Amino acid sequence: MVPVKEGYQLSEEMHLVMTTWSYRRFLKLLRDNWTVYSTWLDATRVKTPSSQWFLTLRKLVASTKVKCIGYSNLQPLEKTTLPLVGHHSQGKIASYVPILDIPDDHNPSWIFLEHFGVQVKVGLKLYLDILETRQSQGHSDDYTWIYEAIQGCDSSTQEIR
Repeated sequence: MVPVKEGYQLSEEMHLVMTTWSYRRFLKLLRDNWTVYSTWLDATRVKTPSSQWFLTLRKLVASTKVKCIGYSNLQPLEKTTLPLVGHHSQGKIASYVPILDIPDDHNPSWIFLEHFGVQVKVGLKLYLDILETRQSQGHSDDYTWIYEAIQGCDSSTQEIR
């Protein structure tokens, strides 16, 4: 990132990385150096998270095209879900949402991707996204299992109990 009058913008080097490296290599770079990059990309560390430069930088990363398990077309990072390693509903959920294809997918350090819209937990938001997506696509499958999961969400954390 390089400073500009109103904040920061993507450096030429980072633009080159984003456009020439594989998405896996780029995301691994962010993950392995998150303490540095979070200075510009984490709303809790930025003095003015509503500033245009911050929103633009985050959107650039969030719109990175990534491969998802079971999808032939690349998807925007912000529309994906982390692999739900060990979760009992992973197989069922994976047929409804794009699961990010990343190396070392059980590593908890990938959680930083939530800053870019990636679903990192099985909870209310994930299930509501599934319902909204399927409805907009005109599907009329049996979603009883989703409504049961929503009922099982903890109201304070919005996560599955």
